[in-house]
Amino acid sequence: MTLVAYAEKAEDIAEALSKFKTHVPDHAADITASIAELYAIGSHLRAIDSARNSAEFHGNFPLIEKDLRLVCSSLDNTVEDVFDILGYLGNGSPVPNAGMYRQNWKDIYYFFMQNGRVALTMRLEIYRRFIAELASIMKRFVPTTKAISLFVLIIRRTQGLLLLGDLRDEIQALLPAQPRLMEGGNQMSLHPRCAEHWAMKVFLDTSTTPFNRTGNGSRCYGEHTPEARARLEVDYQDILEITFSGQSELTVRLYCREGDHRARILCKWPRGSGGSKYSCLPLNLLEFHRSESSLQICMKRHGSSRLDLWANLNFSTIERLVIFHCTLLSLRGHDACKPVTNIQDYELAGEKEYFTGKIIDDDYLHALRIYRDRDTKAVRLHASVHRGEMKRTPVWTAFITHYLLSRTWLRRAGRTLVYIRELRRHVFSSEYMPHMTGRGEHVLKFTSEGDTDAFMSTIYDLGEPPPPHARVQPPPQP
Repeated sequence: MTLVAYAEKAEDIAEALSKFKTHVPDHAADITASIAELYAIGSHLRAIDSARNSAEFHGNFPLIEKDLRLVCSSLDNTVEDVFDILGYLGNGSPVPNAGMYRQNWKDIYYFFMQNGRVALTMRLEIYRRFIAELASIMKRFVPTTKAISLFVLIIRRTQGLLLLGDLRDEIQALLPAQPRLMEGGNQMSLHPRCAEHWAMKVFLDTSTTPFNRTGNGSRCYGEHTPEARARLEVDYQDILEITFSGQSELTVRLYCREGDHRARILCKWPRGSGGSKYSCLPLNLLEFHRSESSLQICMKRHGSSRLDLWANLNFSTIERLVIFHCTLLSLRGHDACKPVTNIQDYELAGEKEYFTGKIIDDDYLHALRIYRDRDTKAVRLHASVHRGEMKRTPVWTAFITHYLLSRTWLRRAGRTLVYIRELRRHVFSSEYMPHMTGRGEHVLKFTSEGDTDAFMSTIYDLGEPPPPHARVQPPPQP
Protein backbone atom coordinates (compact mmCIF):
# COMPACT_ATOMS: atom_id res chain seq x y z
CA MET A 1 0.00 0.00 0.00
CA THR A 2 1.30 3.47 -0.84
CA LEU A 3 1.86 6.18 1.76
CA VAL A 4 -0.92 8.22 0.20
CA ALA A 5 -3.27 5.25 0.56
CA TYR A 6 -2.40 4.98 4.27
CA ALA A 7 -3.02 8.71 4.60
CA GLU A 8 -6.40 8.44 2.88
CA LYS A 9 -7.50 5.60 5.19
CA ALA A 10 -6.60 7.67 8.25
CA GLU A 11 -8.47 10.66 6.85
CA ASP A 12 -11.51 8.49 6.06
CA ILE A 13 -11.65 7.44 9.72
CA ALA A 14 -11.35 11.08 10.78
CA GLU A 15 -14.28 12.02 8.57
CA ALA A 16 -16.37 9.17 9.97
CA LEU A 17 -15.59 10.16 13.55
CA SER A 18 -16.54 13.78 12.89
CA LYS A 19 -20.20 12.71 12.91
CA PHE A 20 -19.83 11.54 16.52
CA LYS A 21 -19.08 14.96 18.01
CA THR A 22 -22.68 16.16 17.86
CA HIS A 23 -24.17 12.92 19.18
CA VAL A 24 -21.60 12.25 21.93
CA PRO A 25 -21.03 15.74 23.38
CA ASP A 26 -19.63 14.41 26.67
CA HIS A 27 -16.66 12.97 24.78
CA ALA A 28 -16.40 15.66 22.11
CA ALA A 29 -12.90 16.60 23.35
CA ASP A 30 -11.54 13.05 22.93
CA ILE A 31 -13.28 12.62 19.60
CA THR A 32 -11.93 15.95 18.34
CA ALA A 33 -8.43 15.00 19.52
CA SER A 34 -8.64 11.66 17.68
CA ILE A 35 -9.79 13.41 14.51
CA ALA A 36 -6.93 15.92 14.76
CA GLU A 37 -4.37 13.12 15.24
CA LEU A 38 -5.71 11.23 12.20
CA TYR A 39 -5.54 14.26 9.94
CA ALA A 40 -2.03 15.05 11.25
CA ILE A 41 -0.95 11.48 10.53
CA GLY A 42 -2.27 11.82 6.99
CA SER A 43 -0.44 15.12 6.55
CA HIS A 44 2.90 13.70 7.75
CA LEU A 45 2.56 10.62 5.53
CA ARG A 46 1.88 12.85 2.53
CA ALA A 47 4.91 14.97 3.46
CA ILE A 48 7.13 11.87 3.54
CA ASP A 49 5.73 10.72 0.20
CA SER A 50 6.38 14.16 -1.30
CA ALA A 51 9.94 14.23 0.07
CA ARG A 52 10.63 10.74 -1.25
CA ASN A 53 9.64 11.87 -4.74
CA SER A 54 11.73 15.03 -4.64
CA ALA A 55 15.24 15.36 -6.00
CA GLU A 56 16.41 17.09 -2.81
CA PHE A 57 15.31 14.57 -0.19
CA HIS A 58 14.68 11.21 -1.86
CA GLY A 59 18.12 9.95 -0.82
CA ASN A 60 17.08 10.02 2.84
CA PHE A 61 14.25 7.55 2.40
CA PRO A 62 16.39 4.41 3.03
CA LEU A 63 17.14 5.80 6.49
CA ILE A 64 13.52 5.49 7.56
CA GLU A 65 12.06 2.92 5.17
CA LYS A 66 12.14 -0.10 7.51
CA ASP A 67 10.84 1.81 10.50
CA LEU A 68 8.16 3.52 8.44
CA ARG A 69 6.94 0.17 7.13
CA LEU A 70 6.59 -1.15 10.68
CA VAL A 71 4.72 1.94 11.88
CA CYS A 72 2.37 1.89 8.91
CA SER A 73 1.66 -1.79 9.46
CA SER A 74 0.59 -1.17 13.06
CA LEU A 75 -1.33 1.97 12.08
CA ASP A 76 -3.21 -0.01 9.43
CA ASN A 77 -4.20 -2.65 12.02
CA THR A 78 -5.60 0.07 14.27
CA VAL A 79 -7.47 1.76 11.44
CA GLU A 80 -8.98 -1.55 10.34
CA ASP A 81 -10.13 -2.24 13.90
CA VAL A 82 -11.90 1.13 13.99
CA PHE A 83 -13.49 0.48 10.59
CA ASP A 84 -14.77 -2.88 11.83
CA ILE A 85 -16.37 -1.36 14.94
CA LEU A 86 -17.92 1.48 12.93
CA GLY A 87 -19.53 -1.16 10.79
CA TYR A 88 -21.68 -2.14 13.77
CA LEU A 89 -23.09 1.39 14.16
CA GLY A 90 -26.81 0.95 14.77
CA ASN A 91 -26.60 -2.61 13.40
CA GLY A 92 -26.41 -1.15 9.93
CA SER A 93 -29.23 1.37 10.41
CA PRO A 94 -29.21 3.90 7.52
CA VAL A 95 -30.01 6.73 9.97
CA PRO A 96 -28.33 6.01 13.34
CA ASN A 97 -29.68 7.96 16.28
CA ALA A 98 -27.72 9.61 19.10
CA GLY A 99 -27.95 6.54 21.32
CA MET A 100 -26.43 4.38 18.60
CA TYR A 101 -23.52 6.79 18.19
CA ARG A 102 -22.92 6.83 21.95
CA GLN A 103 -22.90 3.03 22.12
CA ASN A 104 -20.56 2.77 19.13
CA TRP A 105 -18.09 5.23 20.68
CA LYS A 106 -18.29 3.22 23.91
CA ASP A 107 -17.47 0.07 21.92
CA ILE A 108 -14.45 1.79 20.36
CA TYR A 109 -13.22 2.98 23.76
CA TYR A 110 -13.50 -0.41 25.46
CA PHE A 111 -12.04 -2.31 22.51
CA PHE A 112 -8.75 -0.41 22.67
CA MET A 113 -8.60 -0.40 26.47
CA GLN A 114 -9.10 -4.17 26.52
CA ASN A 115 -6.74 -4.85 23.61
CA GLY A 116 -3.57 -3.14 24.72
CA ARG A 117 -4.86 -0.91 27.55
CA VAL A 118 -4.07 2.22 25.53
CA ALA A 119 -6.96 4.49 24.53
CA LEU A 120 -7.47 5.23 20.82
CA THR A 121 -6.54 8.91 21.15
CA MET A 122 -3.23 8.12 22.83
CA ARG A 123 -2.44 5.35 20.36
CA LEU A 124 -2.99 7.79 17.49
CA GLU A 125 -0.83 10.38 19.23
CA ILE A 126 2.02 7.87 19.41
CA TYR A 127 1.72 7.11 15.70
CA ARG A 128 1.59 10.81 14.86
CA ARG A 129 4.71 11.62 16.88
CA PHE A 130 6.73 8.78 15.36
CA ILE A 131 5.69 9.55 11.82
CA ALA A 132 6.41 13.24 12.39
CA GLU A 133 9.94 12.34 13.52
CA LEU A 134 10.45 10.24 10.40
CA ALA A 135 9.22 13.14 8.28
CA SER A 136 11.80 15.33 10.01
CA ILE A 137 14.56 12.86 9.20
CA MET A 138 13.47 12.86 5.58
CA LYS A 139 13.96 16.62 5.47
CA ARG A 140 17.30 16.41 7.31
CA PHE A 141 15.93 17.91 10.52
CA VAL A 142 17.58 16.69 13.72
CA PRO A 143 15.18 14.30 15.50
CA THR A 144 14.38 14.74 19.17
CA THR A 145 16.30 12.26 21.30
CA LYS A 146 13.32 11.18 23.40
CA ALA A 147 11.01 10.40 20.51
CA ILE A 148 13.61 8.51 18.53
CA SER A 149 14.86 6.56 21.54
CA LEU A 150 11.29 5.57 22.27
CA PHE A 151 10.75 4.65 18.66
CA VAL A 152 13.82 2.41 18.61
CA LEU A 153 12.78 0.85 21.91
CA ILE A 154 9.36 -0.10 20.62
CA ILE A 155 10.71 -1.36 17.31
CA ARG A 156 13.08 -3.67 19.17
CA ARG A 157 10.56 -4.81 21.78
CA THR A 158 7.38 -5.28 19.76
CA GLN A 159 8.58 -6.35 16.31
CA GLY A 160 6.34 -3.95 14.54
CA LEU A 161 4.51 -1.81 17.07
CA LEU A 162 1.85 -4.48 17.34
CA LEU A 163 1.93 -4.64 21.15
CA LEU A 164 1.77 -0.99 22.16
CA GLY A 165 -0.20 -1.74 25.30
CA ASP A 166 2.58 -3.86 26.81
CA LEU A 167 4.88 -0.83 26.67
CA ARG A 168 2.62 1.81 28.12
CA ASP A 169 5.08 2.49 30.96
CA GLU A 170 7.94 3.20 28.56
CA ILE A 171 5.66 5.20 26.28
CA GLN A 172 4.47 7.47 29.06
CA ALA A 173 7.87 7.84 30.72
CA LEU A 174 9.37 9.27 27.55
CA LEU A 175 6.47 11.31 26.23
CA PRO A 176 5.67 14.62 27.94
CA ALA A 177 2.84 14.44 30.44
CA GLN A 178 -0.45 15.44 28.82
CA PRO A 179 -3.57 16.70 30.63
CA ARG A 180 -6.27 14.05 30.69
CA LEU A 181 -9.13 16.10 32.09
CA MET A 182 -10.15 19.74 31.86
CA GLU A 183 -13.16 20.69 33.93
CA GLY A 184 -14.13 24.24 34.89
CA GLY A 185 -11.12 25.93 36.43
CA ASN A 186 -9.55 22.66 37.49
CA GLN A 187 -7.08 21.01 35.13
CA MET A 188 -6.34 17.41 36.04
CA SER A 189 -3.45 15.35 34.78
CA LEU A 190 -2.97 11.69 35.55
CA HIS A 191 0.70 10.76 35.63
CA PRO A 192 1.46 7.15 34.53
CA ARG A 193 4.97 6.66 35.74
CA CYS A 194 3.09 4.58 38.33
CA ALA A 195 0.91 3.07 35.61
CA GLU A 196 -1.01 0.53 37.68
CA HIS A 197 -2.00 2.97 40.41
CA TRP A 198 -5.74 3.37 40.84
CA ALA A 199 -5.44 7.17 40.85
CA MET A 200 -4.95 6.97 37.07
CA LYS A 201 -8.61 6.09 36.57
CA VAL A 202 -10.40 7.55 39.56
CA PHE A 203 -11.48 10.80 37.83
CA LEU A 204 -12.65 9.23 34.57
CA ASP A 205 -16.29 9.51 33.46
CA THR A 206 -17.61 11.63 36.29
CA SER A 207 -20.99 13.30 36.33
CA THR A 208 -20.85 17.09 36.75
CA THR A 209 -23.05 18.82 39.30
CA PRO A 210 -22.01 22.45 39.87
CA PHE A 211 -22.12 24.11 43.26
CA ASN A 212 -24.67 26.77 44.09
CA ARG A 213 -22.46 28.31 46.77
CA THR A 214 -18.78 28.97 46.16
CA GLY A 215 -16.01 28.72 48.73
CA ASN A 216 -12.76 30.66 48.98
CA GLY A 217 -10.20 30.61 46.19
CA SER A 218 -7.42 28.04 45.93
CA ARG A 219 -4.27 28.89 47.86
CA CYS A 220 -1.43 27.20 49.74
CA TYR A 221 -0.40 28.66 53.10
CA GLY A 222 2.45 26.22 53.75
CA GLU A 223 6.07 27.07 54.36
CA HIS A 224 8.22 27.28 51.23
CA THR A 225 10.54 24.26 51.06
CA PRO A 226 12.59 24.67 47.85
CA GLU A 227 14.16 21.21 48.07
CA ALA A 228 10.81 19.38 48.36
CA ARG A 229 10.32 18.49 44.71
CA ALA A 230 13.89 17.25 44.22
CA ARG A 231 13.64 14.97 47.26
CA LEU A 232 10.37 13.48 46.06
CA GLU A 233 11.79 12.58 42.68
CA VAL A 234 14.31 10.23 44.31
CA ASP A 235 11.92 7.70 45.90
CA TYR A 236 8.40 8.72 44.93
CA GLN A 237 6.18 8.53 41.87
CA ASP A 238 3.74 11.32 41.06
CA ILE A 239 0.32 9.85 40.41
CA LEU A 240 -1.99 12.83 40.10
CA GLU A 241 -1.73 16.54 39.31
CA ILE A 242 -4.43 19.20 39.51
CA THR A 243 -4.00 22.84 38.54
CA PHE A 244 -6.42 25.29 40.11
CA SER A 245 -6.76 28.60 38.28
CA GLY A 246 -7.58 31.84 40.03
CA GLN A 247 -5.78 34.96 41.16
CA SER A 248 -2.66 32.82 41.52
CA GLU A 249 -2.33 29.48 39.74
CA LEU A 250 -1.89 26.63 42.23
CA THR A 251 -0.73 23.16 41.23
CA VAL A 252 -1.27 20.21 43.56
CA ARG A 253 0.53 16.90 43.08
CA LEU A 254 0.09 13.61 44.90
CA TYR A 255 3.00 11.19 45.32
CA CYS A 256 3.27 7.59 46.45
CA ARG A 257 6.20 5.35 47.35
CA GLU A 258 5.86 1.81 46.07
CA GLY A 259 7.40 -0.14 48.94
CA ASP A 260 5.40 1.17 51.90
CA HIS A 261 2.66 3.22 50.15
CA ARG A 262 3.92 6.36 51.84
CA ALA A 263 1.89 9.25 50.42
CA ARG A 264 2.75 12.95 50.18
CA ILE A 265 1.09 16.06 48.77
CA LEU A 266 3.00 18.89 47.10
CA CYS A 267 1.74 22.41 46.36
CA LYS A 268 3.40 24.63 43.77
CA TRP A 269 2.58 28.28 43.15
CA PRO A 270 4.24 31.28 41.46
CA ARG A 271 6.83 33.31 43.34
CA GLY A 272 6.27 37.06 43.14
CA SER A 273 9.80 37.69 41.85
CA GLY A 274 9.61 34.86 39.32
CA GLY A 275 9.98 31.10 39.59
CA SER A 276 7.91 28.88 41.87
CA LYS A 277 7.42 28.09 45.52
CA TYR A 278 6.90 24.57 46.89
CA SER A 279 5.43 23.15 50.06
CA CYS A 280 5.14 19.42 50.82
CA LEU A 281 3.72 17.31 53.66
CA PRO A 282 2.96 13.61 54.28
CA LEU A 283 -0.77 12.88 54.15
CA ASN A 284 -0.83 11.17 57.55
CA LEU A 285 -0.11 14.51 59.23
CA LEU A 286 -3.12 16.17 57.64
CA GLU A 287 -6.89 16.40 58.00
CA PHE A 288 -9.36 17.21 55.22
CA HIS A 289 -12.51 19.29 55.75
CA ARG A 290 -15.07 20.83 53.41
CA SER A 291 -16.17 24.45 53.36
CA GLU A 292 -18.89 24.92 50.70
CA SER A 293 -17.13 24.24 47.35
CA SER A 294 -13.66 24.10 48.90
CA LEU A 295 -11.65 21.29 50.44
CA GLN A 296 -9.47 22.54 53.27
CA ILE A 297 -6.24 20.66 53.98
CA CYS A 298 -5.26 21.24 57.59
CA MET A 299 -2.23 20.43 59.72
CA LYS A 300 -2.58 19.74 63.43
CA ARG A 301 -0.60 22.23 65.47
CA HIS A 302 2.19 20.54 67.47
CA GLY A 303 1.16 19.94 71.08
CA SER A 304 -2.36 21.23 70.49
CA SER A 305 -5.70 20.06 69.18
CA ARG A 306 -6.01 23.19 67.00
CA LEU A 307 -5.67 23.00 63.23
CA ASP A 308 -3.73 25.29 60.91
CA LEU A 309 -4.96 25.71 57.33
CA TRP A 310 -2.22 24.45 54.99
CA ALA A 311 -4.11 24.72 51.68
CA ASN A 312 -7.58 25.62 50.42
CA LEU A 313 -8.64 23.91 47.16
CA ASN A 314 -11.73 25.26 45.41
CA PHE A 315 -13.64 22.91 43.09
CA SER A 316 -16.37 23.66 40.54
CA THR A 317 -18.37 20.42 40.95
CA ILE A 318 -19.32 18.26 43.91
CA GLU A 319 -18.06 15.14 42.11
CA ARG A 320 -14.49 16.45 41.76
CA LEU A 321 -14.39 17.55 45.40
CA VAL A 322 -15.74 14.23 46.71
CA ILE A 323 -13.46 12.09 44.58
CA PHE A 324 -10.38 14.09 45.53
CA HIS A 325 -11.37 13.87 49.20
CA CYS A 326 -11.76 10.09 48.91
CA THR A 327 -8.43 9.87 47.09
CA LEU A 328 -6.67 11.65 49.95
CA LEU A 329 -8.36 9.46 52.56
CA SER A 330 -7.49 6.26 50.72
CA LEU A 331 -3.85 7.20 50.13
CA ARG A 332 -3.54 8.15 53.78
CA GLY A 333 -5.27 4.96 54.91
CA HIS A 334 -2.90 2.74 52.89
CA ASP A 335 0.21 4.48 54.23
CA ALA A 336 2.12 1.78 56.11
CA CYS A 337 4.51 4.17 57.86
CA LYS A 338 2.18 5.62 60.45
CA PRO A 339 -1.47 4.54 60.45
CA VAL A 340 -3.97 7.30 61.15
CA THR A 341 -6.29 6.84 64.13
CA ASN A 342 -8.87 9.00 65.90
CA ILE A 343 -9.22 11.49 63.04
CA GLN A 344 -12.81 12.40 62.27
CA ASP A 345 -12.57 13.83 58.75
CA TYR A 346 -14.25 10.99 56.86
CA GLU A 347 -17.56 12.82 56.65
CA LEU A 348 -17.94 15.83 54.38
CA ALA A 349 -19.75 18.84 55.79
CA GLY A 350 -22.90 19.52 53.79
CA GLU A 351 -23.69 15.86 53.07
CA LYS A 352 -26.50 14.06 54.88
CA GLU A 353 -26.31 10.32 55.47
CA TYR A 354 -29.57 8.56 54.53
CA PHE A 355 -28.52 4.94 54.88
CA THR A 356 -25.77 2.79 56.32
CA GLY A 357 -25.49 -0.99 56.15
CA LYS A 358 -23.01 -3.81 55.71
CA ILE A 359 -22.20 -5.60 52.47
CA ILE A 360 -19.90 -8.44 51.45
CA ASP A 361 -17.85 -6.76 48.75
CA ASP A 362 -15.02 -8.55 46.92
CA ASP A 363 -15.04 -11.09 49.81
CA TYR A 364 -14.51 -8.31 52.38
CA LEU A 365 -16.92 -6.75 54.85
CA HIS A 366 -17.57 -3.14 53.84
CA ALA A 367 -19.87 -0.43 55.12
CA LEU A 368 -22.20 0.94 52.45
CA ARG A 369 -23.67 4.42 52.89
CA ILE A 370 -25.93 6.70 50.89
CA TYR A 371 -25.20 10.42 51.01
CA ARG A 372 -27.08 13.38 49.61
CA ASP A 373 -25.46 16.79 49.32
CA ARG A 374 -27.59 19.63 50.63
CA ASP A 375 -26.24 22.23 48.21
CA THR A 376 -26.16 20.35 44.89
CA LYS A 377 -28.67 17.56 45.76
CA ALA A 378 -26.18 15.04 44.35
CA VAL A 379 -26.71 11.49 45.67
CA ARG A 380 -23.96 8.90 45.93
CA LEU A 381 -23.20 5.42 47.20
CA HIS A 382 -20.06 5.08 49.29
CA ALA A 383 -18.31 1.87 50.36
CA SER A 384 -15.54 1.85 52.97
CA VAL A 385 -13.58 -0.57 55.13
CA HIS A 386 -15.91 -1.59 57.97
CA ARG A 387 -13.48 -2.36 60.78
CA GLY A 388 -9.83 -2.70 61.73
CA GLU A 389 -6.92 -0.32 61.41
CA MET A 390 -8.17 1.01 58.06
CA LYS A 391 -11.76 1.53 59.20
CA ARG A 392 -13.61 4.18 57.15
CA THR A 393 -10.96 4.13 54.39
CA PRO A 394 -12.88 4.58 51.10
CA VAL A 395 -13.06 1.64 48.70
CA TRP A 396 -15.37 3.11 46.06
CA THR A 397 -18.01 5.75 45.52
CA ALA A 398 -20.63 6.15 42.79
CA PHE A 399 -22.89 9.10 41.97
CA ILE A 400 -26.40 7.90 41.28
CA THR A 401 -28.46 11.10 41.08
CA HIS A 402 -29.40 10.66 37.43
CA TYR A 403 -30.45 7.01 37.95
CA LEU A 404 -32.91 7.61 40.79
CA LEU A 405 -35.89 8.42 38.57
CA SER A 406 -35.60 5.06 36.80
CA ARG A 407 -37.61 2.20 38.29
CA THR A 408 -35.66 -0.36 36.26
CA TRP A 409 -32.20 0.77 37.30
CA LEU A 410 -31.98 -1.72 40.17
CA ARG A 411 -33.86 -4.82 41.23
CA ARG A 412 -33.96 -7.07 44.23
CA ALA A 413 -32.71 -10.55 43.40
CA GLY A 414 -33.13 -12.24 46.78
CA ARG A 415 -33.34 -11.66 50.51
CA THR A 416 -29.95 -9.94 50.63
CA LEU A 417 -29.10 -9.41 46.96
CA VAL A 418 -29.60 -6.27 44.86
CA TYR A 419 -28.66 -6.10 41.18
CA ILE A 420 -27.87 -2.73 39.64
CA ARG A 421 -28.01 -2.40 35.87
CA GLU A 422 -25.51 0.44 35.56
CA LEU A 423 -23.09 1.89 38.10
CA ARG A 424 -20.00 4.03 37.53
CA ARG A 425 -17.78 3.27 40.51
CA HIS A 426 -14.78 5.44 41.28
CA VAL A 427 -12.46 2.88 42.89
CA PHE A 428 -9.76 3.82 45.40
CA SER A 429 -7.82 0.57 45.38
CA SER A 430 -5.81 -1.34 42.79
CA GLU A 431 -6.83 -4.71 44.23
CA TYR A 432 -10.59 -4.23 44.39
CA MET A 433 -12.72 -6.20 41.92
CA PRO A 434 -16.45 -5.36 41.78
CA HIS A 435 -18.86 -8.29 41.89
CA MET A 436 -20.92 -8.48 38.69
CA THR A 437 -23.29 -10.96 37.12
CA GLY A 438 -22.72 -12.61 33.78
CA ARG A 439 -25.17 -10.06 32.33
CA GLY A 440 -23.01 -7.18 33.50
CA GLU A 441 -25.18 -6.18 36.46
CA HIS A 442 -23.48 -4.87 39.60
CA VAL A 443 -24.13 -6.94 42.72
CA LEU A 444 -24.68 -5.59 46.21
CA LYS A 445 -24.73 -8.45 48.74
CA PHE A 446 -26.01 -7.25 52.11
CA THR A 447 -25.37 -9.10 55.34
CA SER A 448 -28.98 -8.91 56.50
CA GLU A 449 -32.48 -8.77 55.06
CA GLY A 450 -33.17 -5.67 57.15
CA ASP A 451 -30.31 -3.75 55.53
CA THR A 452 -31.56 -4.81 52.10
CA ASP A 453 -35.07 -3.57 52.92
CA ALA A 454 -33.75 -0.26 54.22
CA PHE A 455 -31.50 0.24 51.20
CA MET A 456 -34.30 -0.35 48.69
CA SER A 457 -36.66 1.92 50.61
CA THR A 458 -34.08 4.70 50.77
CA ILE A 459 -33.36 4.52 47.05
CA TYR A 460 -37.07 4.77 46.20
CA ASP A 461 -37.60 7.64 48.64
CA LEU A 462 -34.72 9.58 47.11
CA GLY A 463 -36.09 8.97 43.63
CA GLU A 464 -38.42 11.91 43.77
CA PRO A 465 -37.85 14.55 41.05
CA PRO A 466 -35.04 16.93 42.12
CA PRO A 467 -35.75 20.65 42.51
CA PRO A 468 -35.24 22.75 39.33
CA HIS A 469 -31.99 24.34 40.52
CA ALA A 470 -30.19 20.98 40.91
CA ARG A 471 -28.38 21.04 37.61
CA VAL A 472 -27.32 17.42 37.23
CA GLN A 473 -25.66 16.08 34.10
CA PRO A 474 -25.16 12.33 33.58
CA PRO A 475 -21.60 11.02 33.25
CA PRO A 476 -20.14 10.79 29.74
CA GLN A 477 -20.34 7.42 28.07
CA PRO A 478 -16.99 6.02 26.93
